[in-house]
Amino acid sequence: IEIVGATGSGKHAVALAAHLAGKNLLDKDGAMVTYHCDTASTDRSTALDDMIEDARHGTLVLERFGALNEHGQRALLRRIENSQTGALVVSLKDAAAPVAHSGSTELPAPIRIKPLHEREDDIWALVDHFFAACVRDAADAAFEARCRGFSRQAKGDIAQEIGRAHV
Repeated sequence: IEIVGATGSGKHAVALAAHLAGKNLLDKDGAMVTYHCDTASTDRSTALDDMIEDARHGTLVLERFGALNEHGQRALLRRIENSQTGALVVSLKDAAAPVAHSGSTELPAPIRIKPLHEREDDIWALVDHFFAACVRDAADAAFEARCRGFSRQAKGDIAQEIGRAHV
């Protein structure tokens, strides 16, 4: 699976959802392991071999896969394919650069994630989530009882700031 989107758009959250779906639908029991392609060598890395093995029957997330050149992408995909781990491979890319296929595997069309500022409903879900987490972390029952969320006015002000930031 190839997931493409801007930094902070939620690519890793989509990868986690794919991992959990695979666990549920395919009865996979493996871990979700992240390999940072922009900081490691793909040629002879023992760490990569260990990660591929750790992802056996799970999910191997290739963070910043697009940072590799075409040769590096092909070599990495071939290496994973040859390992026969049964892992779901998810590549996360910041840019929409083409993905190099290993040759024998046909990959589906990429999942493109819109930037967060284009997904207003998601922004409010995140705002509510982090607000609730802050209130919960305050560990003050009286404070928690008084906090119900953001007022309409506050949400309107936030929406205006978001709109201004991306005009």
